[in-house]
Amino acid sequence: MTDAVRQALKEDSDSLRAYYEKAGILVARPAAGSPCLLAVSAKGGNNAENHNHNDVGSYAVALGKSTMVGDQGGPFSYPGDYFSAEAFAKYKIKGSYGHPVPVVDGKTQSAGSAAKAIVLRKEFTEEKDLFSIDYTSAYSTPNLDKLIRTFVYDRQGEGSFTVSDEFTADTPIRFETAITTQADWKIIDDTHLLLTTGTEQMIVNIEASGKVAFTSETIEVNAPAYTRIGIALKEQSAKGYIRLKMQAKQL
Repeated sequence: MTDAVRQALKEDSDSLRAYYEKAGILVARPAAGSPCLLAVSAKGGNNAENHNHNDVGSYAVALGKSTMVGDQGGPFSYPGDYFSAEAFAKYKIKGSYGHPVPVVDGKTQSAGSAAKAIVLRKEFTEEKDLFSIDYTSAYSTPNLDKLIRTFVYDRQGEGSFTVSDEFTADTPIRFETAITTQADWKIIDDTHLLLTTGTEQMIVNIEASGKVAFTSETIEVNAPAYTRIGIALKEQSAKGYIRLKMQAKQL
Protein backbone atom coordinates (compact mmCIF):
# COMPACT_ATOMS: atom_id res chain seq x y z
CA MET A 1 0.00 0.00 0.00
CA THR A 2 1.46 3.38 -0.99
CA ASP A 3 1.59 6.40 1.33
CA ALA A 4 -1.00 8.14 -0.84
CA VAL A 5 -3.43 5.24 -0.50
CA ARG A 6 -2.83 5.05 3.26
CA GLN A 7 -3.58 8.73 3.61
CA ALA A 8 -6.74 8.45 1.50
CA LEU A 9 -8.04 5.67 3.70
CA LYS A 10 -7.36 7.45 6.98
CA GLU A 11 -10.19 9.38 8.55
CA ASP A 12 -8.58 9.97 11.93
CA SER A 13 -4.88 9.72 12.74
CA ASP A 14 -2.74 11.09 15.56
CA SER A 15 -0.17 9.89 18.08
CA LEU A 16 -2.78 7.77 19.89
CA ARG A 17 -4.51 6.03 16.99
CA ALA A 18 -5.07 5.55 13.29
CA TYR A 19 -8.54 4.80 11.97
CA TYR A 20 -9.08 3.67 8.39
CA GLU A 21 -12.69 4.40 7.48
CA LYS A 22 -12.94 2.43 4.23
CA ALA A 23 -11.16 -0.61 5.60
CA GLY A 24 -12.84 -0.42 8.99
CA ILE A 25 -9.55 -0.79 10.86
CA LEU A 26 -8.54 0.80 14.16
CA VAL A 27 -4.95 0.85 15.44
CA ALA A 28 -4.71 2.24 19.00
CA ARG A 29 -1.61 3.04 21.04
CA PRO A 30 -0.69 4.31 24.52
CA ALA A 31 0.41 7.89 25.09
CA ALA A 32 4.13 8.58 25.07
CA GLY A 33 5.64 8.09 28.51
CA SER A 34 2.56 6.26 29.78
CA PRO A 35 2.84 3.18 32.05
CA CYS A 36 0.51 1.46 29.56
CA LEU A 37 2.43 -1.01 27.38
CA LEU A 38 -0.67 -2.32 25.59
CA ALA A 39 -1.39 -1.59 21.92
CA VAL A 40 -4.16 -3.05 19.77
CA SER A 41 -5.67 -3.31 16.32
CA ALA A 42 -9.23 -4.26 15.43
CA LYS A 43 -11.02 -4.69 12.11
CA GLY A 44 -14.46 -4.61 10.60
CA GLY A 45 -14.44 -4.66 6.81
CA ASN A 46 -15.93 -7.49 4.78
CA ASN A 47 -15.06 -10.99 3.60
CA ALA A 48 -14.32 -10.11 -0.02
CA GLU A 49 -11.13 -8.13 0.67
CA ASN A 50 -7.77 -9.07 -0.85
CA HIS A 51 -6.04 -11.91 1.04
CA ASN A 52 -9.18 -12.18 3.13
CA HIS A 53 -9.44 -14.80 5.86
CA ASN A 54 -13.19 -14.54 6.53
CA ASP A 55 -12.29 -12.72 9.73
CA VAL A 56 -14.60 -9.75 10.22
CA GLY A 57 -14.18 -8.67 13.84
CA SER A 58 -10.61 -9.93 14.21
CA TYR A 59 -8.03 -8.16 16.37
CA ALA A 60 -4.48 -8.29 17.72
CA VAL A 61 -3.06 -7.26 21.09
CA ALA A 62 0.58 -6.42 21.78
CA LEU A 63 2.03 -6.11 25.27
CA GLY A 64 5.51 -4.62 25.35
CA LYS A 65 7.39 -6.30 22.52
CA SER A 66 5.18 -9.41 22.42
CA THR A 67 2.01 -10.12 20.44
CA MET A 68 0.00 -11.85 23.13
CA VAL A 69 -3.31 -12.67 21.43
CA GLY A 70 -5.17 -12.17 18.19
CA ASP A 71 -4.77 -12.72 14.48
CA GLN A 72 -1.71 -14.93 13.94
CA GLY A 73 -1.17 -13.96 10.30
CA GLY A 74 -0.66 -16.15 7.24
CA PRO A 75 1.76 -18.94 6.40
CA PHE A 76 5.37 -18.39 5.33
CA SER A 77 4.67 -20.43 2.19
CA TYR A 78 1.36 -21.37 0.60
CA PRO A 79 0.09 -24.89 -0.07
CA GLY A 80 -0.83 -25.40 -3.71
CA ASP A 81 -4.57 -25.12 -3.13
CA TYR A 82 -4.41 -22.32 -0.55
CA PHE A 83 -6.34 -19.94 -2.81
CA SER A 84 -9.02 -22.41 -3.86
CA ALA A 85 -12.64 -22.05 -2.82
CA GLU A 86 -12.24 -25.00 -0.44
CA ALA A 87 -9.23 -23.55 1.39
CA PHE A 88 -11.28 -21.70 4.02
CA ALA A 89 -12.62 -25.00 5.30
CA LYS A 90 -9.47 -27.06 4.70
CA TYR A 91 -6.92 -24.74 6.31
CA LYS A 92 -7.95 -23.48 9.73
CA ILE A 93 -5.34 -20.73 9.59
CA LYS A 94 -7.26 -19.19 6.68
CA GLY A 95 -10.90 -19.51 7.72
CA SER A 96 -12.50 -17.70 10.63
CA TYR A 97 -12.14 -20.77 12.89
CA GLY A 98 -8.44 -20.01 13.26
CA HIS A 99 -9.09 -16.38 14.21
CA PRO A 100 -10.30 -14.70 17.42
CA VAL A 101 -13.93 -14.52 16.31
CA PRO A 102 -17.03 -16.54 17.24
CA VAL A 103 -18.41 -19.81 15.99
CA VAL A 104 -22.18 -19.33 16.07
CA ASP A 105 -24.32 -22.45 16.43
CA GLY A 106 -21.59 -24.45 14.72
CA LYS A 107 -21.16 -21.97 11.83
CA THR A 108 -17.97 -20.13 10.93
CA GLN A 109 -18.01 -16.93 8.89
CA SER A 110 -19.21 -16.85 5.29
CA ALA A 111 -17.20 -15.56 2.32
CA GLY A 112 -18.13 -12.59 0.13
CA SER A 113 -18.90 -8.90 0.32
CA ALA A 114 -22.30 -9.48 1.92
CA ALA A 115 -20.50 -10.76 5.03
CA LYS A 116 -19.56 -7.38 6.45
CA ALA A 117 -19.32 -5.20 9.50
CA ILE A 118 -21.63 -2.24 9.99
CA VAL A 119 -19.98 0.30 12.25
CA LEU A 120 -22.41 1.27 15.00
CA ARG A 121 -20.23 3.46 17.21
CA LYS A 122 -16.73 4.88 17.27
CA GLU A 123 -15.78 7.10 20.16
CA PHE A 124 -12.13 8.16 20.40
CA THR A 125 -10.77 10.09 23.39
CA GLU A 126 -7.40 10.50 25.09
CA GLU A 127 -8.44 7.94 27.70
CA LYS A 128 -10.38 5.34 25.70
CA ASP A 129 -11.18 4.24 22.17
CA LEU A 130 -14.50 2.46 21.56
CA PHE A 131 -15.29 0.72 18.27
CA SER A 132 -18.54 -1.25 17.87
CA ILE A 133 -19.72 -3.30 14.89
CA ASP A 134 -22.77 -5.28 13.86
CA TYR A 135 -21.42 -8.34 12.04
CA THR A 136 -24.52 -10.48 11.98
CA SER A 137 -24.24 -10.78 8.19
CA ALA A 138 -20.86 -12.53 8.50
CA TYR A 139 -22.68 -15.66 9.70
CA SER A 140 -25.20 -17.70 7.76
CA THR A 141 -26.57 -19.12 11.00
CA PRO A 142 -30.31 -19.56 10.32
CA ASN A 143 -31.58 -18.61 13.78
CA LEU A 144 -29.15 -15.78 14.53
CA ASP A 145 -30.96 -12.46 14.85
CA LYS A 146 -28.14 -10.09 15.80
CA LEU A 147 -24.46 -10.22 16.73
CA ILE A 148 -22.67 -7.13 18.01
CA ARG A 149 -18.94 -6.91 18.83
CA THR A 150 -17.61 -3.97 20.83
CA PHE A 151 -13.93 -3.20 21.32
CA VAL A 152 -12.87 -0.91 24.16
CA TYR A 153 -9.20 0.05 24.45
CA ASP A 154 -8.46 1.82 27.74
CA ARG A 155 -5.00 3.43 27.79
CA GLN A 156 -5.32 4.68 31.37
CA GLY A 157 -2.87 3.28 33.93
CA GLU A 158 -1.38 0.01 32.69
CA GLY A 159 -4.18 -0.30 30.14
CA SER A 160 -6.76 -2.89 29.16
CA PHE A 161 -8.54 -4.15 26.06
CA THR A 162 -12.08 -5.54 26.17
CA VAL A 163 -13.76 -7.53 23.40
CA SER A 164 -17.47 -8.04 24.00
CA ASP A 165 -19.88 -10.11 21.91
CA GLU A 166 -23.65 -9.86 22.43
CA PHE A 167 -26.11 -11.98 20.48
CA THR A 168 -29.81 -12.59 20.12
CA ALA A 169 -31.45 -15.46 18.25
CA ASP A 170 -34.89 -16.73 17.33
CA THR A 171 -34.31 -19.94 19.28
CA PRO A 172 -31.61 -21.09 21.73
CA ILE A 173 -28.27 -21.54 19.94
CA ARG A 174 -24.72 -22.55 20.79
CA PHE A 175 -22.24 -19.70 21.09
CA GLU A 176 -18.47 -19.81 21.26
CA THR A 177 -15.73 -17.24 20.92
CA ALA A 178 -11.97 -17.83 20.77
CA ILE A 179 -8.57 -16.52 21.71
CA THR A 180 -5.67 -17.33 19.37
CA THR A 181 -2.16 -17.11 20.78
CA GLN A 182 1.43 -18.33 20.54
CA ALA A 183 1.92 -17.66 24.26
CA ASP A 184 2.02 -20.34 26.91
CA TRP A 185 -1.31 -20.39 28.69
CA LYS A 186 -3.20 -21.92 31.57
CA ILE A 187 -6.63 -21.80 33.13
CA ILE A 188 -6.52 -20.03 36.50
CA ASP A 189 -10.17 -20.62 37.29
CA ASP A 190 -13.58 -20.63 35.58
CA THR A 191 -13.29 -16.96 34.61
CA HIS A 192 -9.56 -16.26 34.20
CA LEU A 193 -6.77 -17.31 31.86
CA LEU A 194 -3.06 -16.51 32.16
CA LEU A 195 -0.97 -16.02 29.01
CA THR A 196 2.83 -15.94 29.26
CA THR A 197 5.64 -15.19 26.83
CA GLY A 198 9.32 -14.93 27.64
CA THR A 199 8.94 -11.37 28.91
CA GLU A 200 5.26 -10.64 29.42
CA GLN A 201 2.19 -11.97 31.23
CA MET A 202 -1.43 -11.18 30.46
CA ILE A 203 -4.61 -11.93 32.37
CA VAL A 204 -7.82 -12.58 30.43
CA ASN A 205 -10.90 -11.97 32.56
CA ILE A 206 -14.04 -13.67 31.21
CA GLU A 207 -17.53 -12.39 31.89
CA ALA A 208 -20.45 -14.23 30.33
CA SER A 209 -24.21 -14.62 30.49
CA GLY A 210 -23.71 -18.19 31.69
CA LYS A 211 -21.00 -20.65 32.67
CA VAL A 212 -18.34 -21.30 30.02
CA ALA A 213 -16.30 -24.30 28.94
CA PHE A 214 -12.78 -24.24 27.49
CA THR A 215 -11.30 -26.21 24.62
CA SER A 216 -7.91 -25.94 22.96
CA GLU A 217 -6.43 -26.90 19.61
CA THR A 218 -3.02 -26.45 18.04
CA ILE A 219 -3.12 -24.94 14.53
CA GLU A 220 -0.11 -25.09 12.22
CA VAL A 221 0.02 -24.53 8.45
CA ASN A 222 3.54 -23.72 7.18
CA ALA A 223 3.91 -21.18 10.00
CA PRO A 224 4.65 -21.14 13.74
CA ALA A 225 2.09 -23.21 15.60
CA TYR A 226 -0.43 -21.40 17.74
CA THR A 227 -3.27 -22.34 20.06
CA ARG A 228 -6.94 -21.68 19.51
CA ILE A 229 -8.60 -21.47 22.92
CA GLY A 230 -12.33 -21.94 22.55
CA ILE A 231 -14.57 -20.26 25.14
CA ALA A 232 -18.15 -21.49 24.81
CA LEU A 233 -21.34 -20.97 26.76
CA LYS A 234 -22.19 -24.35 28.30
CA GLU A 235 -25.92 -23.91 27.74
CA GLN A 236 -27.70 -22.93 24.54
CA SER A 237 -29.41 -19.56 24.75
CA ALA A 238 -31.53 -17.21 22.65
CA LYS A 239 -29.73 -14.24 24.19
CA GLY A 240 -26.30 -13.91 25.71
CA TYR A 241 -22.85 -12.44 25.79
CA ILE A 242 -19.18 -13.24 26.33
CA ARG A 243 -16.82 -10.44 27.34
CA LEU A 244 -13.03 -10.81 27.39
CA LYS A 245 -10.96 -8.20 29.25
CA MET A 246 -7.21 -8.39 28.65
CA GLN A 247 -4.59 -6.61 30.73
CA ALA A 248 -1.03 -7.01 31.92
CA LYS A 249 -0.58 -9.19 34.97
CA GLN A 250 0.69 -7.14 37.87
CA LEU A 251 3.83 -8.77 39.25
